[in-house]
Amino acid sequence: ASDVYKRQDLAFEEQVKLFQSADVIFASHGAALTNIIWSKPGTKIFELFQEREDETFWYLSQILKLKHYCIKTVKFSKKNNGYNDTVLTDEVLEKIKNLDL
Repeated sequence: ASDVYKRQDLAFEEQVKLFQSADVIFASHGAALTNIIWSKPGTKIFELFQEREDETFWYLSQILKLKHYCIKTVKFSKKNNGYNDTVLTDEVLEKIKNLDL
């Protein structure tokens, strides 16, 4: 069964338990991915990111013996004094549907 969780809706202890019990994790690139430190070896991590390169969580996954995959979503661009959000386009959603989980 697949469940969707919003990390900000969970207490710290719930986040730890969730990451410890997960076999597959889809998450946008960002600080919340630090929770992968609670994951068991072999957990599949799918990091959704924009075009910018930042291997931080990939390296962390290697140390923790996790299976880390990166999925590019949209081209990186600066907008309105901030940055554009990671967007799941139809093309990205099709890639996710075709993954061998």
